[in-house]
Amino acid sequence: MSEEKKDKRMSLINVNRTDHFCMLVSNIENAKEYYNNLFNWNIFYHPINNKTLMVETKNLHFFIKEVKLYRDFFALQHYSFEVEDISEIIMILDQNNIKYEKGNFSSFKFNNYTWVEWRDPDGIRLECIERLG
Repeated sequence: MSEEKKDKRMSLINVNRTDHFCMLVSNIENAKEYYNNLFNWNIFYHPINNKTLMVETKNLHFFIKEVKLYRDFFALQHYSFEVEDISEIIMILDQNNIKYEKGNFSSFKFNNYTWVEWRDPDGIRLECIERLG
C-alpha cells in the first residue's frame, strides 16, 4: 500500500500513546528489590493481589506480576523507557556493574533514538532511549 493510501485510510481507533503494561516475572520480591534499587520508582503491592506490584511515577505507571512460566518466556519480554539523558543511565549501569549494549536506531520516520539495553535477573530485556532531534 502506498504512503498516500495509508495516510487517507480511516482509523477506527486513534491511539495517543501506550498507557500501561504488565511485566511478568518469576519472583515478585526479587523484582521489587531490583527495580526499586535501579530506578527508584514508587513500587507497592496491588491492594487485592500480593503477587502483583504497582509501579507509579509522575510520567509512568504499570504492573509487575509474578507468574510460573518457563524461563525462556521471560527473556522474550522487552520494555523500553524514554529518558532525558542516556549518558546518566549508562553511568548508573556502569556503577552497578550491569553489562549493556548501546546504539542508535534511525529507521522510523518520526521516532528515532539512541538506546542502551540490558537484561534484568529474569532475562527481561530493558531499554532506555533518548529521542534524536
